[in-house]
Amino acid sequence: WSDDQRTEFENYRKEVGDTILYIQSFVPDCMNVLIQEYMACQARTTSWQKIEATLFMFRSVAETVYDETTNEGSNTGQIISTVIESLPSLPAHPKISRTALLLCGAYSEWLRNHPERLFPAVKVLLSNVNDVALAPSAVMAFRDLCIECTDILAPELGLLMEPFFTVYRNPKIKNREKIRLCWSLCTLCSQVPSEDLAKYLAAILSPSCSRIKELSVKQTPLKEDHNSTKHITRKSKDLFIQSILKSSHQKRRLKVIVKEFSLECRGYNNQAIR
Repeated sequence: WSDDQRTEFENYRKEVGDTILYIQSFVPDCMNVLIQEYMACQARTTSWQKIEATLFMFRSVAETVYDETTNEGSNTGQIISTVIESLPSLPAHPKISRTALLLCGAYSEWLRNHPERLFPAVKVLLSNVNDVALAPSAVMAFRDLCIECTDILAPELGLLMEPFFTVYRNPKIKNREKIRLCWSLCTLCSQVPSEDLAKYLAAILSPSCSRIKELSVKQTPLKEDHNSTKHITRKSKDLFIQSILKSSHQKRRLKVIVKEFSLECRGYNNQAIR
């Protein structure tokens, strides 16, 4: 697919998701239809597209799902529990896995009220953070859980850090995902006891600090840095200022002076460009 085709398809999916969300808002029984379809997919061999589409619809209606104590008689809680519980047994297909991971993040508010389902969901997420294809979705969903369920996850911070170190040592995982995962763990640090805070922060930030130290002690200077030290002297700066003052009313000349000084700062010889 071309980039335009992907964008068009994503926009179409968003419109479909919004439509299902509006239907669920006015017809709560829509959730029962979805779970029936989902269970039917589980009971028989079916295409990955149908399973992924059903999960996508569950993810789309997450905004309408409230704690069942505010909606007496609703079986929504049981439905979501069934879906979350089934995630580890889904077929191993990247499209299914990606949607399943994002579904966990979409239901972060509901999971806060159901910690018995929260930790199985976290386990699913962290088991995929080291997968290059699934890391972006897993990390984004984990971030949502850390924001919404900070006080519940914070006591388990020590156990959650090992996957972080595994991801950080994986050169195939993009720095963007590593930074987001680090940010999520630091969010949990806001709820740990003050006497343990330094220990956790040191462990989380030490890989980055080690990398900075490694780069700082390298002996090979950048060419630009070397040339800047060589060419930019006090005399050069004084000449530049004097030239600016003398040509303050000549816009074209000012542009030439500024350009020449800029090139000199970057290590070029002015004579070579005239």
